[in-house]
Amino acid sequence: MATGQEISATDPEFRALSWLNLLPFRLVEEERTFLDLTSWDGLPLWWIVHPYVSRDFLLLGRKLAGRGERVGEAGPALPSWPFKAASDPWLDLKLGLGDFRPGFRQRAVYALKAAAGERLLRGFYDRYVPAKWKLRKRAGDLNGFADAGSGTKPDVLALSHSRLWGNLGWGLRGDLVLEPVIEELQARGHRVLGAEVDYDERGETASLRQRRQHGPWVAFEAFADRKAEESYREAQESFSAALDRLERTPGFREAFRFEGVDLYPILRARVRLIFRNLLPHAVRLLEVARRMLEVLRPGAVLLAYETGPAGRAVSAAARELSVPTLAVQHGRIHPFHHHYAQCLGLEGSCPNPKERLLPDLTAVYGEKVAQVLARYGGYGTEHVAVTGQPRTDLIVRNARDFDRAAFLRSVGARPHVPVVLLATQNFPDVRDRLHVLEVVFGQAPGDWQVLIKPHPGERDGLVERFLRERGLAGVLVLRDAELYNCLAAADVVVTGTSTVGMEALLFTKPVVTVGGLPAPLDLAPAGAAIEVNSPSEFSEAVARLLRDEAYKSALLARAGQYVKEHFDGVDGRASARVADLIEARMRQTK
Repeated sequence: MATGQEISATDPEFRALSWLNLLPFRLVEEERTFLDLTSWDGLPLWWIVHPYVSRDFLLLGRKLAGRGERVGEAGPALPSWPFKAASDPWLDLKLGLGDFRPGFRQRAVYALKAAAGERLLRGFYDRYVPAKWKLRKRAGDLNGFADAGSGTKPDVLALSHSRLWGNLGWGLRGDLVLEPVIEELQARGHRVLGAEVDYDERGETASLRQRRQHGPWVAFEAFADRKAEESYREAQESFSAALDRLERTPGFREAFRFEGVDLYPILRARVRLIFRNLLPHAVRLLEVARRMLEVLRPGAVLLAYETGPAGRAVSAAARELSVPTLAVQHGRIHPFHHHYAQCLGLEGSCPNPKERLLPDLTAVYGEKVAQVLARYGGYGTEHVAVTGQPRTDLIVRNARDFDRAAFLRSVGARPHVPVVLLATQNFPDVRDRLHVLEVVFGQAPGDWQVLIKPHPGERDGLVERFLRERGLAGVLVLRDAELYNCLAAADVVVTGTSTVGMEALLFTKPVVTVGGLPAPLDLAPAGAAIEVNSPSEFSEAVARLLRDEAYKSALLARAGQYVKEHFDGVDGRASARVADLIEARMRQTK
């Protein structure tokens, strides 16, 4: 895969992402595009649906493009069953099968799953999601919001999601993306009203309860009303009828052809889910967002995960009501990030962020990210601002007082033994996750201890199973430990392509990255980290960093230069710069 910002049009990732980006603009029926056919009230709902399905579509395209095979007159030159089986809810598993050719019994199991897939997915949205919304709505007491808009300064609405609440480091809890900005706005006299979206649709309420103890937070779903549900049912009837018609339209089927392969049989369950459930759910999100803004009357909206379905719905509703919106970068943005790099393959005709229902302005870590958004995402200077990362303010304020020995003792680690911190990731392909673990644990460790900080999205126990099967049950897995405490305690940080690798540089920690993974970090090519591809390379790199002070110092010097280029102003004032932007936008819209 290409690294940095130089991307080849022959790269499988480029080809797959280009196909995904072109999909909504393909003519499908009577000179109407997929984007036209998925609109409601003049709003292109595809952009709200996109976060739900784009990952699956991209995985399939990447899998096909990566084979290096094209389809001729004789039909597809690829095994059929892994792809046919991929039409069920277990898509990620099937795409990981590679050239696996199951026997009759396995084919029968997959066939049953594929047949049940659409029914299961529809049932989830028809029955479970409404029940979850009712649960969250009951938990969403609006009493603390009764006097919204009555202060001397405009209220600011902060929109986040359930997985962004947690440990900030040094004993602090709050929103992992927005907390420093919220505190800055409160210090300036603004009341910040928080709305939390349930990230994984399972009816999460624990994070909401913790947020409400911390400040005025409410469930986004609390603003759902009868109109939202009536609109959902109306949209379900309309889009279901449209799909019945479109499935008989040749142009519709042709839109899902990629490099000569008809992917519609594979994606049929996903496409039906889009029309029968996700597009109506997008209408529901829009109605809830509209009511929330009408009730709260905020002077501005501050968003984390602005590219998610609720984030896009709120951005669209805010634009209708002339409420300015500002997003804070919540994770790594790279040239192949399918939520941002939506200009690849569009040859200069990329829709701007507002057309994609994104916020008016996105605050990013540094100039390099701004360049990626401009080049691959169609972000003009009016849509992006370089502020630095607000969480770095916490590092500047708290790192000096950190008690490393006390923290290591508290998690069961040995304070006098060097610490190698492995930050794992929830890669879509499980083989990538295993690759990282095999590189780190493929050889007996040296005179150091490895602590693992799993990605919050890794809920399947794969890390623990791997350690158990390798006889490494003594390795500490710090699921609940604060990330910044872990980084502050580490002597060496190891990761695949996680943003944690860049954050480790802010703590002046040497970083080792594992190669051979999708969308790699550019740390190693820039000389700011060491890339390893095998257990022996990993052991050698860690041993040298721990024993050769001159080698380590040279690496950290290059890393320092990287930080200057990618994190604007690590000076404790990033949150103030974001707050300045919000206040300026509110003054402009008075």
